[in-house]
Amino acid sequence: MKKLFAIALISSSFYSLTGRADVTVSSGTKIYYSDQVPITTFSDSSGIGLGNGYTFTSDYDCSSNVTSNSLNGGIITNQACINEIIKSGSNSTIEIAPNTNNANIEIGSGSNPTTITQTGISVEGGNLLKKQTDGAVQIGIDSNDIDIVADGLNIDGAAVITKNTDGSIQLGADGNDIDVVADGLNIDGTAVITKNADGTIQIGTDENDIDITSEGLAIDGEPLITKKANGELHIGKNSWITKEENGRQKVYAKDANGNSIPIDYTNGTKLLINGRDVEQSINNVGALSAALTGLPTVPTDTTLACGLGTGTHGGDFAFSGGCASKVNDKLSINYAASMTMPGQDYAGDFEDTFSARAGFVWKLGKAIKPTQISMRETKELKEEIAGLKENNKNIIAQNNALLARLERLEKVALGDLKLKDLAAIKLP
Repeated sequence: MKKLFAIALISSSFYSLTGRADVTVSSGTKIYYSDQVPITTFSDSSGIGLGNGYTFTSDYDCSSNVTSNSLNGGIITNQACINEIIKSGSNSTIEIAPNTNNANIEIGSGSNPTTITQTGISVEGGNLLKKQTDGAVQIGIDSNDIDIVADGLNIDGAAVITKNTDGSIQLGADGNDIDVVADGLNIDGTAVITKNADGTIQIGTDENDIDITSEGLAIDGEPLITKKANGELHIGKNSWITKEENGRQKVYAKDANGNSIPIDYTNGTKLLINGRDVEQSINNVGALSAALTGLPTVPTDTTLACGLGTGTHGGDFAFSGGCASKVNDKLSINYAASMTMPGQDYAGDFEDTFSARAGFVWKLGKAIKPTQISMRETKELKEEIAGLKENNKNIIAQNNALLARLERLEKVALGDLKLKDLAAIKLP
């Protein structure tokens, strides 16, 4: 009794749901009492005998506002109507109004309910999901809908996804479609991606295609990227090759005959190593070295000599400065530095643009007087020669005077010269 009373209270929350539904308890329906129902009796017994249950002697309309005039009869009526509305189905399902034709369920009240019918779901009177008579499932209203049909999916009546009779899947209408076929993908009937019989994947048509093979990638039949069995990675037909071996990444090139060929970076492309232009670095080394060669290493006629220099190689310039010092007749030291011109691209850090040297000269063995003389010695020698020339000139004049006197003396001796002429001769 208490169990039936509790069910009656619960069923009152569903009673309004049946106000619009044609739910009927058929004549002959039986509702039984059972001691197995986990309900205890009240402490005070009424002494009323109820028997084993109730039987409906005629059809009962659950939407009726009239029920049995007895308490137990009213409870039985509500229980029977609930049983007609909700039943346990197979496969753990719950059946709602299984015996009522075209039963609908409304969620909410007023003019904007959500309605669940046997053919679909509508929200605020507009179709949300509907099963058509032809078996298609429509999502949305007729003017703006998605139809799930037997062979695919349509939007607003236009085919979007279609499974063709040959088993291919078509995306879009016939004039502007993508076809997923057994061996690949077509666009407007033209092959875009094809799996060939040899297992390669072809992108594009035969005349203008990209092939993905087991070894790599080819364009129009010409290898673009190929990985060989020995681990070599080839780029291009006559290949630029790279291979990791013994902890190093090797790079080289071969021609079509497998012969090694040079790698030439041209058209303004610079080869950088750690951010430095390799060609420019080579030119800088030449310019730095040339600049250093213009500086003194051993002073000659002084104990210290300094100088500035410049050099060029491959169009790059460098300037230098340095000194050489003569410690003694046997030992000389020198030191110098050079630097490239600023403003170079990819020149690296400061130490990459700077060069320096230092050294000493130690003379071994017996010293030999040099055959060359200094400017000071040359000047002194010229002055000495000039003095000697002047003395020589005087000596010549004296010799001439002596010769003239000697001739006169000879004439005197021979008697040809008068004595007064001999007295007129003066010695220098």
